Amino acid sequence: MAVETQLKLVLAENKSDVRDKGKSIMLDRREMTSRNEKISPEELRFIYKMVSDGYSDTDILREYASLSDAGNLEFPIRNTEEFISDRRQEMEVAVQILKDGIQTMLQPLISKQQEEHQTQLSEISAMLLANGLNTAEEVSSTGIYGLRKNGMFRYRYQIKDTNNRVIQLSRYQLFNMFRKNVEAACQKYTQFVFYECYIPHLKNEIPEIEEEGFWPQVERQPYEVTAAIKDLTKLETLKGVCPLCNDFESKIPPFIRPIFNEQNQTAGYPV
Repeated sequence: MAVETQLKLVLAENKSDVRDKGKSIMLDRREMTSRNEKISPEELRFIYKMVSDGYSDTDILREYASLSDAGNLEFPIRNTEEFISDRRQEMEVAVQILKDGIQTMLQPLISKQQEEHQTQLSEISAMLLANGLNTAEEVSSTGIYGLRKNGMFRYRYQIKDTNNRVIQLSRYQLFNMFRKNVEAACQKYTQFVFYECYIPHLKNEIPEIEEEGFWPQVERQPYEVTAAIKDLTKLETLKGVCPLCNDFESKIPPFIRPIFNEQNQTAGYPV
């Protein structure tokens, strides 16, 4: 009986080994089929789109499985990261080969965006100096009766109107005129563009704004701020970076961004 029992166990083990080997062979064949299956243009677009959107090889395989489970997979299931990695490498090589063409395509778009942004910054600066503030000068103070000790109300500045007549201003009056110009700029370009896109460039040229804040600096030294903006209007480009400067890059697929950054650095644009 003992011999018979041992024989049954051995036979059972052999059958188990055969089944395991059979499964292994089936998996190997499936993997080989997955690797050797012809890749359709639709599948390449699917993979390249996910790669360009920043998905990892594992994430892409999960998407294959998810679509397959839902019955929506229109091409063969893929089971190995090696397959996806090969497609990723092919895509990166293609990008490098097409590098010159991509740079040629991006350059006009980058230049146009930079030009439009700089034009907008210049227009906002011009609006801030409207109503004669572009002619503002600092003069000796001749105070208002009873308020001479209060620097806010001394006539310390002067501007010229459209008829070239001289108008004396106190610090308070100069601040109030500048405030109205800011309101006009915000109304035309929106508060977001002024505070989030113009002020970051202005901070780069007037560091005090970073430390004190825009309005505290304007209230304390309105003439100095207008004088600095007047100097900025003479520059061809304003330095610094704002959300609009980064907007174009954010829309570029991740695998192309190194080429975009290289092109920007060559052209001297901030990145």
